[in-house]
Amino acid sequence: MIYRLHIHDWRVIAHYLGILIMLVAMAMVFCFVVALALGEYKTAVDFLLSIGISATVGAALILFRYEHGSLDWRQSLIITGLCWVILSLFGALPLSMSGQYASYLDAMFDTVSAFTTTGMSLALDTDHMALSLALWRAIMHLIGGIGVVVIALALGIFGTGSAAASLYRAEARSGQVMPEIRQTSRFILRLAAVIVVVGTIACMIPLFLNGFSVRSALVNGFIVTASAFSTGGMSTHSMGLMYYHSWPLEVIALVLAMLGCINFVLYGDLWRGRTKNFFKDIEVRTLVVWVTALVVLIALAIKGSYFEDLGAMLRRTLFETLSGAFNLGFSTMYMGQILYGMGSGALFVIILSMIICGSSSSASGGIKAFRVGIVARSIAQTIREVLAPDRARPRTFYYQQGKKLVTPELVSSSMIILLLYVVTYVVGAIVGVACGYNALPAIFDSVSAASNTGLSLGVASAGMPRVLEVTFMLEMWLGRLEFVAIFAMIVELFAFVVPSKRMRWRTKKK
Repeated sequence: MIYRLHIHDWRVIAHYLGILIMLVAMAMVFCFVVALALGEYKTAVDFLLSIGISATVGAALILFRYEHGSLDWRQSLIITGLCWVILSLFGALPLSMSGQYASYLDAMFDTVSAFTTTGMSLALDTDHMALSLALWRAIMHLIGGIGVVVIALALGIFGTGSAAASLYRAEARSGQVMPEIRQTSRFILRLAAVIVVVGTIACMIPLFLNGFSVRSALVNGFIVTASAFSTGGMSTHSMGLMYYHSWPLEVIALVLAMLGCINFVLYGDLWRGRTKNFFKDIEVRTLVVWVTALVVLIALAIKGSYFEDLGAMLRRTLFETLSGAFNLGFSTMYMGQILYGMGSGALFVIILSMIICGSSSSASGGIKAFRVGIVARSIAQTIREVLAPDRARPRTFYYQQGKKLVTPELVSSSMIILLLYVVTYVVGAIVGVACGYNALPAIFDSVSAASNTGLSLGVASAGMPRVLEVTFMLEMWLGRLEFVAIFAMIVELFAFVVPSKRMRWRTKKK
């Protein structure tokens, strides 16, 4: 039986959504100031209009309820699912006004891609995009990577108590560094701020040495850092990292992406000096095994590649593989080189690398290492049970903020999520093939969209069919929130709009 939300529930939901829209409007103010400082006056006007529209709608929604109300689990799921849709609608406003997109839907595709830290883009001319606009895409990367709800909790917007805890869990977050959710959110926000500042300075050095001015190195360094740490992939140029021709910058980007795909809660253990807890964590160990296996596989698969320079071959193929494994989305190869030059074996490894994309409670999306680690341990337990004596009941444990038992419920939920991802990959690929694309690029881009990686073989580009565009947007949303919040939102909306037969019968009787 599905409990239908009532008008009171929707007033509470509208109130909190209005607060989040106001938060996005505040983020646009920074880009508005940067646009004025850079002399991009037309873009500044676009941001000003977007701020006005967002602030007006946000304030109107806030007035649906004058004070914060307590949130239950259902309301939290709806707010989390809807906020990623609603914020994408308003985040697309300055993009659609810029003339860089063929339609508002294309602009919204980029906004969804930015907030979900995917990195796919339908911009018509990224190379001539205003820097303040590119900065807005990077900020959306950061907001999505850190977590919309986490930022709101850190700023005290949602208060404390059960409401904060419900929202925190609904955004597919788990674990705490501090006793309270608000304190944990503040720790995550401060951690991200430190990494972004240090990363920007680190990126500025090779850019400055390559001839960039201090201002240009600062802006480009920040955008690269924000995109890399949030495991996004959007850049100021259509060539991405290839534009800079700097291998130190590529290394820095990979390191930042690696930091971004680790569970933020684990940094609390490192901060307290509990290094053993960090290295015993199931997700860290799963990622180490996974990345090691990918490196070995790509080394075997690149034999016979068309690259004549062994150093260039290793550098580029290794970067593509790690970019997929760390959910980064940056590329150092052209589409034709990936599709035709690397060989089918290397291409398969890159697709494989995009499937498992990082830790839970991190900046990355896609299938989490935690679920893969749990399934692997359940397989090991099954083998142990087969080999054990009749009366023996072997138990399997995993480590994540303490030693915990692998339960049938945990294994079942992990398997369901894994199956849903596979179904999403297949559906996206089928839609791509139905739209006229070859099977391999369609599979590649579908996996990339659902895993929030952002690598593309040209399917996700300006002018793509609308039905495929919407499909990829849905894949990005589902992959980011691990299905639960989106499914709950759809079911509750359907139950609210379409009353049950029992309710209709009562109405007729009266």
